[in-house]
Amino acid sequence: DSLPTPVKDAALAVGDAVAAAAHAAADHPQAAAVVTAAVAVPTAVKYYKGRYGGYAGELGPVKVAELLSYPDEQVFLVDIRSESTREEEGIPELKLSARFKVAAYPMQAGLVPKRIAREAVNADELNLLINAAYISGLPQCQSNLTKIVIMDNSGGDKARDVARALVTLGYGLSYIMQGGFKAWVEAELPVLEETTEYDASTGAVISDNIEVVAEKASEVAETLAQPQIGLPILGGTILGGYAVYNYHTSLQYIGVLSILLTVTRKLLSYDSPGALIEDVLSTASNVSKAVTTFKLPAAPKLPTVPKLPGLPRGGAAAVPAAAGFGGAAAMDGGREDAVADAE
Repeated sequence: DSLPTPVKDAALAVGDAVAAAAHAAADHPQAAAVVTAAVAVPTAVKYYKGRYGGYAGELGPVKVAELLSYPDEQVFLVDIRSESTREEEGIPELKLSARFKVAAYPMQAGLVPKRIAREAVNADELNLLINAAYISGLPQCQSNLTKIVIMDNSGGDKARDVARALVTLGYGLSYIMQGGFKAWVEAELPVLEETTEYDASTGAVISDNIEVVAEKASEVAETLAQPQIGLPILGGTILGGYAVYNYHTSLQYIGVLSILLTVTRKLLSYDSPGALIEDVLSTASNVSKAVTTFKLPAAPKLPTVPKLPGLPRGGAAAVPAAAGFGGAAAMDGGREDAVADAE
Protein backbone atom coordinates (compact mmCIF):
# COMPACT_ATOMS: atom_id res chain seq x y z
CA ASP A 1 0.00 0.00 0.00
CA SER A 2 2.93 2.37 0.55
CA LEU A 3 4.05 2.11 -3.12
CA PRO A 4 2.98 4.84 -5.50
CA THR A 5 0.07 3.95 -7.76
CA PRO A 6 2.07 3.80 -11.03
CA VAL A 7 4.66 1.52 -9.46
CA LYS A 8 1.96 -0.65 -7.94
CA ASP A 9 0.17 -0.99 -11.28
CA ALA A 10 3.44 -1.92 -13.04
CA ALA A 11 4.27 -4.49 -10.41
CA LEU A 12 0.79 -6.02 -10.68
CA ALA A 13 1.10 -6.14 -14.48
CA VAL A 14 4.48 -7.83 -14.28
CA GLY A 15 3.17 -10.20 -11.65
CA ASP A 16 0.22 -11.13 -13.81
CA ALA A 17 2.51 -11.72 -16.80
CA VAL A 18 4.88 -13.86 -14.75
CA ALA A 19 1.96 -15.85 -13.33
CA ALA A 20 0.52 -16.38 -16.81
CA ALA A 21 3.92 -17.51 -18.11
CA ALA A 22 4.29 -19.90 -15.19
CA HIS A 23 0.84 -21.42 -15.82
CA ALA A 24 1.66 -21.75 -19.54
CA ALA A 25 4.96 -23.43 -18.75
CA ALA A 26 3.22 -25.82 -16.39
CA ASP A 27 0.56 -26.69 -18.99
CA HIS A 28 2.99 -26.91 -21.93
CA PRO A 29 6.49 -27.80 -20.66
CA GLN A 30 7.90 -28.70 -24.09
CA ALA A 31 6.86 -25.40 -25.59
CA ALA A 32 8.36 -23.58 -22.63
CA ALA A 33 11.66 -25.44 -23.11
CA VAL A 34 11.74 -24.51 -26.78
CA VAL A 35 11.11 -20.86 -26.01
CA THR A 36 13.79 -20.87 -23.29
CA ALA A 37 16.33 -22.46 -25.64
CA ALA A 38 15.48 -20.01 -28.39
CA VAL A 39 16.23 -17.13 -26.03
CA ALA A 40 19.12 -18.58 -24.03
CA VAL A 41 21.24 -20.14 -26.79
CA PRO A 42 21.71 -16.97 -28.89
CA THR A 43 22.45 -15.04 -25.73
CA ALA A 44 25.12 -17.56 -24.71
CA VAL A 45 26.66 -17.59 -28.19
CA LYS A 46 26.76 -13.80 -28.26
CA TYR A 47 28.41 -13.73 -24.83
CA TYR A 48 30.99 -16.35 -25.89
CA LYS A 49 31.88 -14.48 -29.08
CA GLY A 50 32.09 -11.22 -27.22
CA ARG A 51 34.41 -12.65 -24.61
CA TYR A 52 36.44 -15.31 -26.46
CA GLY A 53 35.77 -14.83 -30.16
CA GLY A 54 37.90 -13.02 -32.69
CA TYR A 55 41.31 -14.33 -31.49
CA ALA A 56 43.11 -17.67 -31.13
CA GLY A 57 42.34 -18.23 -27.44
CA GLU A 58 43.83 -17.98 -23.96
CA LEU A 59 47.03 -19.50 -22.62
CA GLY A 60 47.76 -19.94 -18.93
CA PRO A 61 50.92 -18.35 -17.52
CA VAL A 62 52.60 -21.70 -16.91
CA LYS A 63 52.01 -22.70 -20.54
CA VAL A 64 53.34 -19.34 -21.74
CA ALA A 65 56.49 -19.73 -19.62
CA GLU A 66 56.98 -23.23 -21.03
CA LEU A 67 56.64 -22.05 -24.64
CA LEU A 68 59.06 -19.19 -24.03
CA SER A 69 61.68 -21.59 -22.65
CA TYR A 70 61.82 -23.62 -25.88
CA PRO A 71 64.56 -22.14 -28.12
CA ASP A 72 62.88 -23.28 -31.36
CA GLU A 73 59.33 -22.28 -30.39
CA GLN A 74 57.98 -19.29 -32.33
CA VAL A 75 56.22 -17.38 -29.58
CA PHE A 76 56.35 -13.73 -28.55
CA LEU A 77 55.02 -12.13 -25.36
CA VAL A 78 53.82 -8.50 -25.52
CA ASP A 79 53.42 -6.68 -22.21
CA ILE A 80 50.88 -3.90 -22.84
CA ARG A 81 50.86 -2.59 -19.27
CA SER A 82 51.92 0.98 -18.63
CA GLU A 83 55.43 1.79 -17.47
CA SER A 84 54.20 2.89 -14.06
CA THR A 85 52.34 -0.39 -13.61
CA ARG A 86 55.41 -2.41 -14.56
CA GLU A 87 57.52 -0.43 -12.12
CA GLU A 88 55.02 -0.98 -9.33
CA GLU A 89 54.23 -4.67 -9.92
CA GLY A 90 57.37 -5.94 -11.66
CA ILE A 91 57.84 -7.93 -14.88
CA PRO A 92 58.23 -11.64 -15.69
CA GLU A 93 61.82 -12.80 -15.21
CA LEU A 94 62.96 -14.60 -18.37
CA LYS A 95 66.28 -16.34 -19.02
CA LEU A 96 68.48 -17.32 -21.96
CA SER A 97 66.65 -17.41 -25.32
CA ALA A 98 63.37 -16.31 -23.69
CA ARG A 99 64.90 -12.85 -23.20
CA PHE A 100 64.53 -12.29 -26.95
CA LYS A 101 60.86 -13.30 -27.00
CA VAL A 102 59.28 -10.50 -25.00
CA ALA A 103 58.75 -6.77 -25.37
CA ALA A 104 56.98 -4.03 -23.45
CA TYR A 105 54.56 -2.00 -25.57
CA PRO A 106 52.15 0.11 -23.53
CA MET A 107 49.04 1.03 -25.47
CA GLN A 108 49.16 4.59 -26.76
CA ALA A 109 46.23 6.94 -27.14
CA GLY A 110 45.81 9.78 -29.60
CA LEU A 111 47.56 8.09 -32.52
CA VAL A 112 44.77 9.17 -34.86
CA PRO A 113 44.96 12.86 -35.88
CA LYS A 114 42.08 14.91 -34.56
CA ARG A 115 40.80 15.83 -38.03
CA ILE A 116 40.62 12.15 -39.02
CA ALA A 117 39.22 11.18 -35.62
CA ARG A 118 36.32 13.60 -36.06
CA GLU A 119 35.43 12.09 -39.41
CA ALA A 120 36.08 8.45 -38.49
CA VAL A 121 33.15 6.20 -37.69
CA ASN A 122 34.99 4.65 -34.76
CA ALA A 123 38.16 6.54 -33.85
CA ASP A 124 38.91 4.24 -30.87
CA GLU A 125 38.92 1.15 -33.07
CA LEU A 126 41.18 2.93 -35.57
CA ASN A 127 43.58 3.87 -32.77
CA LEU A 128 43.56 0.24 -31.61
CA LEU A 129 44.44 -0.98 -35.12
CA ILE A 130 47.37 1.45 -35.26
CA ASN A 131 48.70 0.07 -31.96
CA ALA A 132 48.30 -3.45 -33.30
CA ALA A 133 50.17 -2.45 -36.46
CA TYR A 134 53.07 -1.20 -34.31
CA ILE A 135 53.16 -4.55 -32.50
CA SER A 136 53.06 -6.53 -35.74
CA GLY A 137 55.97 -4.45 -37.01
CA LEU A 138 58.31 -5.76 -34.29
CA PRO A 139 61.05 -8.05 -35.71
CA GLN A 140 59.87 -11.05 -33.70
CA CYS A 141 56.35 -10.80 -35.16
CA GLN A 142 57.22 -10.85 -38.85
CA SER A 143 56.08 -14.45 -39.35
CA ASN A 144 52.37 -15.32 -39.38
CA LEU A 145 53.32 -18.61 -37.69
CA THR A 146 54.47 -16.81 -34.54
CA LYS A 147 52.20 -17.11 -31.51
CA ILE A 148 51.69 -13.58 -30.20
CA VAL A 149 50.59 -13.57 -26.55
CA ILE A 150 49.16 -10.32 -25.19
CA MET A 151 49.58 -9.77 -21.45
CA ASP A 152 47.80 -7.05 -19.52
CA ASN A 153 47.28 -6.78 -15.78
CA SER A 154 44.40 -9.25 -15.41
CA GLY A 155 43.62 -10.78 -18.82
CA GLY A 156 40.71 -8.44 -19.44
CA ASP A 157 39.01 -6.79 -22.39
CA LYS A 158 42.00 -4.61 -23.20
CA ALA A 159 44.15 -7.61 -24.04
CA ARG A 160 41.29 -9.21 -25.99
CA ASP A 161 40.81 -6.08 -28.08
CA VAL A 162 44.51 -6.03 -29.02
CA ALA A 163 44.44 -9.73 -29.91
CA ARG A 164 41.37 -9.20 -32.11
CA ALA A 165 43.04 -6.25 -33.82
CA LEU A 166 46.08 -8.41 -34.60
CA VAL A 167 43.81 -11.07 -36.11
CA THR A 168 42.24 -8.35 -38.25
CA LEU A 169 45.73 -7.52 -39.53
CA GLY A 170 46.32 -11.15 -40.50
CA TYR A 171 47.98 -12.57 -37.39
CA GLY A 172 45.65 -15.47 -36.67
CA LEU A 173 47.78 -16.95 -33.86
CA SER A 174 47.06 -14.11 -31.45
CA TYR A 175 46.41 -15.18 -27.84
CA ILE A 176 46.01 -13.51 -24.49
CA MET A 177 47.56 -14.64 -21.23
CA GLN A 178 44.79 -15.96 -19.05
CA GLY A 179 44.63 -13.88 -15.89
CA GLY A 180 47.36 -11.51 -17.06
CA PHE A 181 50.38 -10.65 -14.96
CA LYS A 182 48.47 -11.29 -11.75
CA ALA A 183 48.04 -14.92 -12.78
CA TRP A 184 51.79 -15.09 -13.49
CA VAL A 185 52.50 -13.97 -9.93
CA GLU A 186 49.88 -16.33 -8.47
CA ALA A 187 51.50 -19.23 -10.33
CA GLU A 188 54.73 -18.39 -8.42
CA LEU A 189 56.67 -17.85 -11.63
CA PRO A 190 59.85 -15.72 -11.34
CA VAL A 191 59.36 -11.95 -11.21
CA LEU A 192 61.81 -9.05 -11.52
CA GLU A 193 60.89 -6.15 -9.28
CA GLU A 194 61.72 -2.45 -9.48
CA THR A 195 62.38 -2.57 -13.21
CA THR A 196 60.36 -1.69 -16.28
CA GLU A 197 62.48 -2.93 -19.18
CA TYR A 198 63.22 -6.40 -20.48
CA ASP A 199 66.97 -6.90 -20.78
CA ALA A 200 68.21 -8.92 -23.78
CA SER A 201 71.80 -7.68 -23.78
CA THR A 202 74.80 -9.95 -24.35
CA GLY A 203 75.93 -9.51 -20.77
CA ALA A 204 72.57 -10.68 -19.43
CA VAL A 205 72.65 -13.80 -21.62
CA ILE A 206 76.22 -14.61 -20.55
CA SER A 207 75.18 -14.21 -16.93
CA ASP A 208 72.32 -16.65 -17.51
CA ASN A 209 74.70 -19.23 -19.00
CA ILE A 210 77.09 -18.89 -16.07
CA GLU A 211 74.19 -19.36 -13.69
CA VAL A 212 73.06 -22.50 -15.55
CA VAL A 213 76.59 -23.95 -15.45
CA ALA A 214 76.86 -23.21 -11.73
CA GLU A 215 73.54 -24.93 -11.07
CA LYS A 216 74.62 -28.00 -13.06
CA ALA A 217 77.93 -28.13 -11.20
CA SER A 218 76.11 -27.92 -7.88
CA GLU A 219 73.80 -30.76 -8.90
CA VAL A 220 76.76 -32.91 -9.96
CA ALA A 221 78.55 -32.17 -6.69
CA GLU A 222 75.48 -33.18 -4.69
CA THR A 223 75.18 -36.38 -6.70
CA LEU A 224 78.83 -37.30 -6.23
CA ALA A 225 78.52 -36.65 -2.50
CA GLN A 226 76.28 -39.71 -2.24
CA PRO A 227 78.52 -42.71 -1.31
CA GLN A 228 76.69 -45.21 -3.52
CA ILE A 229 77.41 -43.01 -6.54
CA GLY A 230 80.59 -41.13 -5.68
CA LEU A 231 82.73 -44.12 -4.59
CA PRO A 232 82.24 -46.18 -7.79
CA ILE A 233 82.98 -43.12 -9.92
CA LEU A 234 86.08 -42.32 -7.86
CA GLY A 235 87.30 -45.91 -8.10
CA GLY A 236 86.70 -45.98 -11.84
CA THR A 237 88.59 -42.71 -12.24
CA ILE A 238 91.59 -44.07 -10.31
CA LEU A 239 91.64 -47.30 -12.34
CA GLY A 240 91.31 -45.34 -15.56
CA GLY A 241 94.22 -43.10 -14.62
CA TYR A 242 96.39 -46.09 -13.72
CA ALA A 243 95.51 -47.80 -16.99
CA VAL A 244 96.51 -44.72 -18.98
CA TYR A 245 99.75 -44.31 -17.05
CA ASN A 246 100.72 -48.00 -17.58
CA TYR A 247 99.15 -48.40 -20.98
CA HIS A 248 101.58 -51.15 -22.14
CA THR A 249 100.59 -53.45 -19.30
CA SER A 250 96.96 -52.45 -19.73
CA LEU A 251 97.02 -53.43 -23.41
CA GLN A 252 98.54 -56.81 -22.49
CA TYR A 253 95.82 -57.46 -19.94
CA ILE A 254 93.16 -56.36 -22.41
CA GLY A 255 94.55 -58.74 -25.04
CA VAL A 256 94.64 -61.71 -22.64
CA LEU A 257 91.16 -60.87 -21.37
CA SER A 258 89.83 -60.68 -24.92
CA ILE A 259 91.27 -64.12 -25.71
CA LEU A 260 89.78 -65.59 -22.54
CA LEU A 261 86.39 -64.05 -23.32
CA THR A 262 86.51 -65.42 -26.87
CA VAL A 263 87.38 -68.92 -25.65
CA THR A 264 84.72 -68.77 -22.94
CA ARG A 265 82.08 -67.60 -25.42
CA LYS A 266 83.06 -70.43 -27.79
CA LEU A 267 82.89 -73.05 -25.03
CA LEU A 268 79.49 -71.84 -23.90
CA SER A 269 78.15 -72.12 -27.44
CA TYR A 270 78.37 -75.95 -27.35
CA ASP A 271 75.32 -77.90 -26.24
CA SER A 272 77.33 -80.79 -24.78
CA PRO A 273 80.95 -82.01 -24.28
CA GLY A 274 80.46 -84.36 -27.21
CA ALA A 275 79.79 -81.46 -29.52
CA LEU A 276 83.01 -79.82 -28.27
CA ILE A 277 85.07 -82.96 -28.96
CA GLU A 278 83.51 -83.39 -32.39
CA ASP A 279 84.32 -79.79 -33.29
CA VAL A 280 87.94 -80.18 -32.08
CA LEU A 281 88.42 -83.38 -34.12
CA SER A 282 86.90 -81.77 -37.20
CA THR A 283 89.19 -78.76 -36.86
CA ALA A 284 92.24 -81.01 -36.39
CA SER A 285 91.31 -83.01 -39.49
CA ASN A 286 90.98 -79.89 -41.57
CA VAL A 287 94.37 -78.64 -40.36
CA SER A 288 96.00 -82.02 -41.18
CA LYS A 289 94.58 -81.98 -44.70
CA ALA A 290 95.78 -78.44 -45.21
CA VAL A 291 99.32 -79.39 -44.07
CA THR A 292 99.57 -82.52 -46.25
CA THR A 293 98.32 -80.81 -49.37
CA PHE A 294 100.47 -77.73 -48.95
CA LYS A 295 103.11 -77.21 -51.66
CA LEU A 296 105.74 -74.61 -51.84
CA PRO A 297 105.37 -72.30 -54.79
CA ALA A 298 107.87 -72.72 -57.66
CA ALA A 299 110.95 -70.57 -57.51
CA PRO A 300 110.77 -67.64 -59.91
CA LYS A 301 112.99 -67.81 -63.03
CA LEU A 302 116.05 -65.58 -63.07
CA PRO A 303 116.24 -63.04 -65.90
CA THR A 304 118.60 -63.89 -68.86
CA VAL A 305 121.84 -61.89 -68.92
CA PRO A 306 122.37 -60.20 -72.34
CA LYS A 307 125.58 -61.04 -74.33
CA LEU A 308 128.38 -58.45 -74.50
CA PRO A 309 129.47 -57.11 -77.96
CA GLY A 310 132.54 -58.69 -79.63
CA LEU A 311 136.06 -57.54 -78.65
CA PRO A 312 139.00 -56.80 -81.04
CA ARG A 313 141.67 -59.45 -81.90
CA GLY A 314 144.02 -60.27 -79.16
CA GLY A 315 141.29 -60.37 -76.67
CA ALA A 316 140.71 -58.13 -73.79
CA ALA A 317 144.43 -58.23 -72.91
CA ALA A 318 145.47 -56.57 -76.20
CA VAL A 319 143.80 -53.37 -75.24
CA PRO A 320 145.76 -52.66 -72.04
CA ALA A 321 148.97 -53.93 -73.75
CA ALA A 322 148.56 -51.52 -76.61
CA ALA A 323 147.75 -48.79 -74.25
CA GLY A 324 150.79 -49.61 -72.19
CA PHE A 325 153.08 -49.77 -75.23
CA GLY A 326 151.97 -46.43 -76.55
CA GLY A 327 152.41 -44.86 -73.17
CA ALA A 328 155.95 -46.25 -72.79
CA ALA A 329 157.04 -44.99 -76.25
CA ALA A 330 155.69 -41.60 -75.48
CA MET A 331 157.61 -41.51 -72.28
CA ASP A 332 160.89 -42.51 -74.00
CA GLY A 333 160.40 -39.86 -76.67
CA GLY A 334 159.88 -37.30 -74.03
CA ARG A 335 163.16 -38.23 -72.27
CA GLU A 336 165.14 -37.99 -75.51
CA ASP A 337 163.78 -34.50 -76.25
CA ALA A 338 164.72 -33.36 -72.80
CA VAL A 339 168.41 -34.59 -73.22
CA ALA A 340 168.79 -32.83 -76.56
CA ASP A 341 167.55 -29.54 -75.18
CA ALA A 342 170.01 -29.79 -72.32
CA GLU A 343 172.97 -30.26 -74.60
